[in-house]
Amino acid sequence: MAANSYWLGTIDQLRFDPPGGVGGQIEIDYIRLGSCPAGPPWEFNTDGCTEGWVVANCMSGLSVSGGALSASTTCYDPHIVNNDVQLAAAAFPHAVIRMRSTIGSDGEFFFSSTVRPGLVTGNEVGFTIVGDNQWHIYSVDMSVNPYWSGTIDAFRLDPPDSGAVGTIEVDYIRLQAVPVPPTPEPTQTFTPQPTATGTPESCLHSGDVNNDGGITPGDAQTAFQYYLNCIALAPTMEQYCAADFCGGGTISPCDNSVTPGDAQGIMRQYLGFTMPCVKRSAAGGGGSLTLTQTPGREPGTVTVTVGLAGTEQPVSAFGIALTCGTAGAKLVGSQAGGLNPGWTMFKCAAAEPGMVRIGAWTSAGGLCAGQEGTLAELTFSLPADEQEIDIRLRSAEDDLAGFTVNHIELSAAADITPAIWETTK
Repeated sequence: MAANSYWLGTIDQLRFDPPGGVGGQIEIDYIRLGSCPAGPPWEFNTDGCTEGWVVANCMSGLSVSGGALSASTTCYDPHIVNNDVQLAAAAFPHAVIRMRSTIGSDGEFFFSSTVRPGLVTGNEVGFTIVGDNQWHIYSVDMSVNPYWSGTIDAFRLDPPDSGAVGTIEVDYIRLQAVPVPPTPEPTQTFTPQPTATGTPESCLHSGDVNNDGGITPGDAQTAFQYYLNCIALAPTMEQYCAADFCGGGTISPCDNSVTPGDAQGIMRQYLGFTMPCVKRSAAGGGGSLTLTQTPGREPGTVTVTVGLAGTEQPVSAFGIALTCGTAGAKLVGSQAGGLNPGWTMFKCAAAEPGMVRIGAWTSAGGLCAGQEGTLAELTFSLPADEQEIDIRLRSAEDDLAGFTVNHIELSAAADITPAIWETTK
């Protein structure tokens, strides 16, 4: 409008003239005035313009300046949302974000669509955010979630959800057809979890995983991420030793592995428990896990239920590693089951190709001995020519150590006769 020399002062009326001369019909999606653009893409190049993004939970100071959107996280589950989105999901399967963060943890993109409305659990795809306050590009394949279809009408960004106070800056968020970032800056890639080595003299099991001179909830969160292999940058040996927690900064050998129980011990140390580490029996007290498959809510998906029975001791921390032998199977959703004492942390993650880890711990309390029911529900998307997934127990940690799988029931489709497989660890 600035091309007209009279576009000055205060505009008090506006007129729109559609094509004239013949009969016809028009539809208007929107008319916007102002210097603040609306995405996607969201480039954040106009100072003071958040391009429709607003705080929804546990964030403060949302602003745009110097070509970046910035905000601070203030508590657990922070997120910002944009409800002014209209695009075809099939044409834009990849979300690309360039950002930096002072804290590292899981991040997520949530979405609402005409197929499944609402920014709700199940409408999300996760990724891991590096907490080194350096710029990184993350390319997230939204199409791994079967609900990414129809028209996307809202989008949500969940920065690191550790509950720690931190700052994020976002250069841009783009929804695009191809996964390759538009600049040569490398994306974050999978790095296998290292195996702790070293001597007792060099391996200090202090719990100070972040090496900042103190034990905080962020250390517990990072140790938990090590178990799940949700850390984009491999830990140093010093960090890994600190995460393999024995309590009190001892240099004596622990078990040379990081499990949810280590994260629990670090958190209990922070809270001031006299004995931060929970005493566990060598064999976990005995018990069994049951893996049951049923058709998912959407075609091409299978839900795997992890059941618990016969435990002879309380369960306040556990880790479960499952292998999924079906080529092309992808974990697209997870949730805690009915056996939920109020886990301080609960998470399922694809730790590496062909393996999924489930971890949970609580800083106090837990499941009572003898409780039975569902620990977790996992949803997998399958290739078009597959109707079931070969799930097997690889390992069980902490309070489930020594547990075995009694059986696996397959009922992934109505025309498949359920079968029972005897398996071993």
